[in-house]
Amino acid sequence: MRVVTSSLEAARVLRDAGVEVVLVGADITQAQLEATAVQEDAEVVRTPEDAARFLED
Repeated sequence: MRVVTSSLEAARVLRDAGVEVVLVGADITQAQLEATAVQEDAEVVRTPEDAARFLED
């Protein structure tokens, strides 16, 4: 078992396993994140640890 401790390391592990990984900047809006996920046909979206700004009430 491998323990992954950072987002970049997780991206590398996934990429090496054959998963397409798309990295986006931390300063994008929720709408931009959603549009990128749709455009890239993402199966998984991982947000940064400070992703509370993406949560809606």
